[in-house]
Amino acid sequence: MRLLVVLALILLLGAMIWAPVAPAAPPDPTDLNAAPAATPAPGGGLVVYLPLVARNAQALGPTPTPAPLSFVLSGLVYDASVGPTRPIAGADVSVSVCQTRAYHVVSSADGRYTLSIPMADLNNCPQVTLGAAAASYTPQYTLITVADLLADQQRDFGLVPLSGPQPTPIPGPW
Repeated sequence: MRLLVVLALILLLGAMIWAPVAPAAPPDPTDLNAAPAATPAPGGGLVVYLPLVARNAQALGPTPTPAPLSFVLSGLVYDASVGPTRPIAGADVSVSVCQTRAYHVVSSADGRYTLSIPMADLNNCPQVTLGAAAASYTPQYTLITVADLLADQQRDFGLVPLSGPQPTPIPGPW
């Protein structure tokens, strides 16, 4: 007799659990405070809806921008006796970091240069040496703090022409 009562209860509970239920509208997936929901799927089974973000989640704000891996220095090398209207092509522009490493670039036909320096090298030094040199001009070198360098990514160099006659290169067989 007990067995019959237990079986009847199981059948009754099973009928209540698996009884057809009218499908409910799925919850709004953008509602961050929505509770998970389940609705019967056509043909049997359940469709479970979960919110996209945990309930009561705190907004973290915008994703921080990662620190740059390199510092890019650019500018113009020109003849100081005339001004920026006379660019110097082929000038060597350099940045010496911690007196152990130097980065070089050659100015283009319009006197412009762009030089990339790893931030890891700059972060390890209190100061750097900026320089520019070109044939027939007096080289220019300046010692500046890394903070001053980082504050201004545009550095122009006005090189002064050497005074007096310049030697003429002699072509050779080499």
